[in-house]
Amino acid sequence: YALKHRQGVEFRQDSTVDLTLFSQDYEGVEAFIENSTDLIGGIGEVGLDFSPRFCKTSEDKESQRHIFSKQVKLAQSHDLAVNVHSRSAGVHAIHLLRELDARKVLLHAFDGRSSLAVEGAARGFYFSVTASICRDPQQLNEPANAVISCEQIAKIKQLDVQHVKQITTTNAVKIFPKLGSLLDTCTHEAKQ
Repeated sequence: YALKHRQGVEFRQDSTVDLTLFSQDYEGVEAFIENSTDLIGGIGEVGLDFSPRFCKTSEDKESQRHIFSKQVKLAQSHDLAVNVHSRSAGVHAIHLLRELDARKVLLHAFDGRSSLAVEGAARGFYFSVTASICRDPQQLNEPANAVISCEQIAKIKQLDVQHVKQITTTNAVKIFPKLGSLLDTCTHEAKQ
């Protein structure tokens, strides 16, 4: 990712995560972030994927925890948000974020129990609601599907779709403050 976006090192490897390769990749990402904090809105996608396809042993899980911790600490050191992915690891992601005292957190595709989501929300974490709640799982997901998410949230909460769009935009700016200036620029240009 680049300008006004997020930056991170992909955490999914094959079943054996090579920490030497991660360290080399990480050093490059860390240097990029150090030199580009004015351009970066957050770090991610980072997280844990304990699904059997990617994580076959307890050592694999520990490697992922190590990598995830380093990425969260890097974000914290620059007051950046983390965009967290967790698959088959919801409880582990929430507990590690709590242990690290993470503050600016967006969890997407969260598959943990509702009690964990409540715990995360109480800590100020944000959770995305993806279009997968209603679209065909065989259909490719894309940013344009955010409208579908807003429509479904509006339907479930019995709210106006525009109101949901406003709230979700406000929340996005809260967690990614640099997004606000980008939106202001786009709004200003659209008016001209």
